Amino acid sequence: MPSKSPKTCLIVDDTRSMRVMIDNWMTRAGFFCINTPNGQDAKAAIQKKCPDILITDIEMPLLNGLELVCWIRKNSDPKVSELPIVVITSLDDPELEKIVAEIGASFVLRKPLSEVAVARTVMSARGTPYSPGTQQQGTWLRSVMSPSFVRQMAVAAIQGDSRGDISG
Repeated sequence: MPSKSPKTCLIVDDTRSMRVMIDNWMTRAGFFCINTPNGQDAKAAIQKKCPDILITDIEMPLLNGLELVCWIRKNSDPKVSELPIVVITSLDDPELEKIVAEIGASFVLRKPLSEVAVARTVMSARGTPYSPGTQQQGTWLRSVMSPSFVRQMAVAAIQGDSRGDISG
C-alpha cells in the first residue's frame, strides 16, 4: 500500500527558537514543516504551494500575522482562502481573540506554548475537535499524525496532563 505524503504545516514567527520548537512538535506529529521568519516570506511560500495548516505569530517585521491572515482570507484561490490558521501570540490583550476571529483566523494560542496545546488546536483547526477517546478523534489522528505521537497524546489525556507539556 503506497504511503500518503505528510500534511504540510507552515510556521511563521520571527523568533527562530519558536519556529524550531513548533517545527519539532509538528514533525513529531507527522507533519512536514516549512518555516519563515515573517509574513512576506510566508506569502511567497503559500503562493508556491499552499500548506494544509498555518501557524503564525502576530508581531513580525515586513508583514505581520494579522496582515497575513487578511491576505489569505481575501485570496481568490479557495485552497488558500480556506486555509486553517492558528495565531500564536505573547500579547495580553482582551480584545485580541475578537479581532483575530473577525479577520478570519481559526484559533488563537497564547505563549508560552505546549506541545499538547498546539496539537489539540491543530486538530480542531483542521476540523476535528479534540475529545480524547472518540472514534472520530482516533480516525482523524491516525490519518494525519504519527502513531508514536498519538500514543503520547493518549497518555497525556489519560493522565490528565493539564499542562500539556510532553516530550519524547
